[in-house]
This record gives sequence, structure tokens and C-alpha cells, in this order.
Amino acid sequence: MLVIPRVLALFIALPLLTVMAMAMGLYGGILVASEMFGLDVHVALNRLNALPTKHFWAGIVKAPVFALAIALIGCHEGMKVRGSAADVGRSTTSSVVQAIFWVIVIDAVFAVLFSKLGL
Repeated sequence: MLVIPRVLALFIALPLLTVMAMAMGLYGGILVASEMFGLDVHVALNRLNALPTKHFWAGIVKAPVFALAIALIGCHEGMKVRGSAADVGRSTTSSVVQAIFWVIVIDAVFAVLFSKLGL
């Protein structure tokens, strides 16, 4: 009752946030290139169309895996809380540190896997 809705919510939300972050990053890059360096927006969009989509799909594949790890770590640490607000603080800090660590480890595994697959 407590874990599955949170895991599913993050499993759905993180890929959507990943797409939004990618779009905003590209928009910001085009904005900086046009305002600071005088690059025409049409040229930037034409260059954007020439990019391979494998990087986009790699991010979309990794996002649900990261979401699963983050949600499970957060729920596990949340279930260990007993009693005080200080205990909540310790568990929150622990879950953040663990989630960051495991996202880095999982990303390294993906990097090796994608390298072996030639992606």
C-alpha cells in the first residue's frame, strides 16, 4: 500500500522529467548560442535535426531504472524511521546519499554496457 504507488509514480514521472530537462537544455543551449555567439536559430535547429537520436533513447532507457533505484531506496529508508524528527532527518540524509551513490554506480554499469554494445 505504501511502496508500490510511490515506485510507480517515480517510474512514470522521472522519464517525463528527463524529456523536459533535455528539451530545456537544448532550448537553453540554442538561446545562449544565438544571444552570445550570434548563431542563427534556424541554423541551430538544422544542426539539431542532424543529431543522432541514440543519446535521447539512452536517457529514456536509463531514467526508469534510476527511478526504480531512487524510489526503492527512499521507501526502504522511510520504513526504518522510528519516533523523532531527528530520525526522519537522518533517514532523509541517508536516502539521498545512497540514491546518489547508486545512481552513479548504475550509470557506470550503463556506460560499460552501452560501450560493449557500441551505442
